[in-house]
Amino acid sequence: MTPAACPDPPPASLGGHAADNLSFIRQAMERSATFTAVPGVGGGVMGVIALVAALVGSWQPTGDRWLLYGAGLLTGGIFSVPVVRLIGAPFMGFGVLAILTPPDWGNIWLALGFGGLQIGFGGYIARNHGG
Repeated sequence: MTPAACPDPPPASLGGHAADNLSFIRQAMERSATFTAVPGVGGGVMGVIALVAALVGSWQPTGDRWLLYGAGLLTGGIFSVPVVRLIGAPFMGFGVLAILTPPDWGNIWLALGFGGLQIGFGGYIARNHGG
């Protein structure tokens, strides 16, 4: 056959092409809807490390080696899933309780606040947000 004898395929419809593009965009947005910058499994591991740190910290000669980070989660969570903002408030609450109690309780607050919250919220984020 000569090239002139081969019919050209019909042009793709503009509507069909647009529908395919919209479908691709919708699927990409659905996949990204649960993105979180805070890793759930990593948060859980941080919590386990905090429990170990509380144990090791109990052997330290002074209790003035503490640093709280709840405010950072509360504000940084603006760019992540809502649970990240939610976790900031309990961290800040545990921090306030740690300030109001004797310094000797610091390791207890580390274990409960940092360890417990990181393990609990880390598991939630890993299970529900793929982090």
